[in-house]
Amino acid sequence: GARLPAGETGEIVICGDTVAKGYYANPEKTAACFFETTLADGTPARGYRTGDLGHLDGRGVLHCEGRLDSLVKVNGFRIELAEVEGTLEGMEGIEQAAVVPREARGRVTSLSAFVVVDRGELARGLGLAGGVPGDFELSRALKAALGRTLPSYMVPRRIRVIDEMPLTANEKIDRRALASRG
Repeated sequence: GARLPAGETGEIVICGDTVAKGYYANPEKTAACFFETTLADGTPARGYRTGDLGHLDGRGVLHCEGRLDSLVKVNGFRIELAEVEGTLEGMEGIEQAAVVPREARGRVTSLSAFVVVDRGELARGLGLAGGVPGDFELSRALKAALGRTLPSYMVPRRIRVIDEMPLTANEKIDRRALASRG
């Protein structure tokens, strides 16, 4: 809850007299994100926890670094899931990608990636010959390709090819549904 020095990463919080009073008809979410505070001059104001990570540089410019809810720690390494997803989605033939943490006894032990692909285009992009590859061969080739651009601790232990991403009612990827698939 305290202001951080320049260059140090923390949650981005917005404070001021124009911050909303809360979420419409959602008191639990309002209580989790909105709070009362005072500005530097002592003026009472509202605050909002954005859920985004960022830092201010020495000139006071805000740099966004990702989402708190997509930052996980695996074996002591901080991993931004969106970075792994972006690397996957940058590959030829990957139409959509989502990465979810795998947990055991309350701690993250590894990552699982789920991809929607154009098999032929992906096989060409990965340099696989001999027809349309199966899921196991695609998964192995994707791990190898990721290993050439990401540190080994960021490469998902499991990559599954799926026909389509499950979506929430808000049309966002349903990460809980994916996590339940393992």
